[in-house]
Amino acid sequence: MKNISRLIIASIVATGISSALIGSTLRLYVAVSGENRIAVYREIGDDGKIVFESDIEVDGGPTSLTVSKDNRFLFSSQSDSGKISSFKIDDKNGSLRLLSETVAGSHASFLHLDQSERFLISSYYFEGHVMVHKVADGLLGNVPRQTIETADRPHSVEVDASNRFVFVPHTAANGIFQFYFDSKTGMATANDVPVLKREGVAGPRHFRLDSKGKYGYGSDEQGNSVTAYRLDSENGRLETLQTLSTLPQKFDGTNSTSDVGIHPSGRYVYVANRGHDSLAAFLVDSDTGELSLIDRFPCEAATRSFGFSSDGQFLYSAGSGSGKFAVYSVDEGSGALVRIQTLEIGKGPWAIVCVESN
Repeated sequence: MKNISRLIIASIVATGISSALIGSTLRLYVAVSGENRIAVYREIGDDGKIVFESDIEVDGGPTSLTVSKDNRFLFSSQSDSGKISSFKIDDKNGSLRLLSETVAGSHASFLHLDQSERFLISSYYFEGHVMVHKVADGLLGNVPRQTIETADRPHSVEVDASNRFVFVPHTAANGIFQFYFDSKTGMATANDVPVLKREGVAGPRHFRLDSKGKYGYGSDEQGNSVTAYRLDSENGRLETLQTLSTLPQKFDGTNSTSDVGIHPSGRYVYVANRGHDSLAAFLVDSDTGELSLIDRFPCEAATRSFGFSSDGQFLYSAGSGSGKFAVYSVDEGSGALVRIQTLEIGKGPWAIVCVESN
């Protein structure tokens, strides 16, 4: 039933949803920072529900995660040891085997592979810099290819589809740093307009480009908002289009936003609120790139990270404050979320990545 339903979804080309592999298995990898391990969960049917499968001990408190496009390698940063590690993903049971590690000197707040996957780009929230490490068949270079001093509190990293531009939001500097990227050498240099500066209280934290590379969407940590951007694909510069609150008008508690995610269909954008503890959902105008609010859906406390199944049917989120998973079905027509499972993870789940493979 699962394979048939996903095959049908794959045939609906108009939705723009990328299909899962026929006969594929969805696994979730979670950095359980408070227990020094990376946990592996597996989808157990066609209803999106998951079950614990295995884990691996990772010394030093794993936090950020990213995975290669071919789902062969997973990369993790460790907050206590200041290391970055790479793991081989077993294509049969999804288990992890340590391949390499390098000492970055501090806690990498975010990891991102360039489009060629020959370089791993990392940001350092407390040190105010960005590093580039060479990657070869999952093995990390012993020393950084490059270290770029930027400003206070860089967070996420995004690379455009052409592999020519890199973007790094900075919460304290209140702007997105813009770089040219040489995919042959792995070297990044400041764009002619090095920073897209934000007005007022914003604090851009996470940022992602849509699949067409025309628009981007970012969470504003201090502004409690989501911002839509337009990308000039010729010069690699962002333009602010619109900013909307992620909170109800009458909310008067403490809150900050964390992750932002674009649904695989490209029709919806979601932002996690920490404090209000909700996932704010927005509809994307395909002509203008602008957003309109759909609704806000309760999530686990202090949700830092979430991800989607490749067919877009399910959203998986991890609450750092509660130590629990919240699994949702996604209404294809409206973007609304319905919680279908709540599951204990452990102490301090940080990042989550979704991997589908044969």
